[in-house]
Amino acid sequence: MRSLAAVFALITALSLVACSTPSASPAPTAFVAPSTKITLAGSGGGLEILDALLIPFQRANPDVLLEFLVSSGGEPALRGAQAGEFDLAVLLTANHAGAGRPGLTLLSLAADPLVFIRHADLPLSDLSVAQIRAIYTGRITNWSAVGGPNLPIVVLTRNEDNAATHLLRTRIFGREAWQSAAIVLGRAADLREAVLRTPGSIGFGSYGDFMLNGLQAQVLTVDGIHPREPNYPIPPRWLVVAYPSAQRDALDPLLSYLQSDATRLLLTQNGMVPNE
Repeated sequence: MRSLAAVFALITALSLVACSTPSASPAPTAFVAPSTKITLAGSGGGLEILDALLIPFQRANPDVLLEFLVSSGGEPALRGAQAGEFDLAVLLTANHAGAGRPGLTLLSLAADPLVFIRHADLPLSDLSVAQIRAIYTGRITNWSAVGGPNLPIVVLTRNEDNAATHLLRTRIFGREAWQSAAIVLGRAADLREAVLRTPGSIGFGSYGDFMLNGLQAQVLTVDGIHPREPNYPIPPRWLVVAYPSAQRDALDPLLSYLQSDATRLLLTQNGMVPNE
């Protein structure tokens, strides 16, 4: 029988061998430097949607760098794509057929409802068209007048040359001036953040954008009709990309992804209606 000293010596020797044996290190992940850059510009809401939709594409194509430029609006984006300043113009437009330009090819992806959204603490889920008109034009200034709490209404809107503003003026507001204290915001992301941070606020924008940012519970129905129902009183805008026709082959991987079943599913899951 071995002595305790011999046993301890054996254990110590084995421990030293184990500690000195190098463990296998995982193979380092290969870095793939992007070899292609694709630039996108246009509608703020449209860019927000595409940025989210293209996450799977970017993971599957590490050699392609997607650069989302600062929101420029639809018309400037179309001119920039025509001039070769960037690769894709992104639009949210009520008239996608009218967005055509010489030298550009249009790809219409989905119908995107234009919706109203309120601050999370407001216990309201529906407003009528008449109530929305009265709120935005200053005839209703407190939420208590439409069944809400005794709280001043903070009206958030977009600048007059914005496509959403133009559509709502055509359908709801006409030429009436906004409420005198209305806050005018230049970008879709700014309005979305303002609704999140401002108690008593109401704003409008892209249903797809709001869904992708987890704000579906704050979207209002209008006249009791949900934005995805066919008789919703505000017509949708169309999510459209326009690209130089001569660049079709170079952009093919991205364009193919945008027309794939995977993208159609993402669009549907986030409140939009893909083109047939």
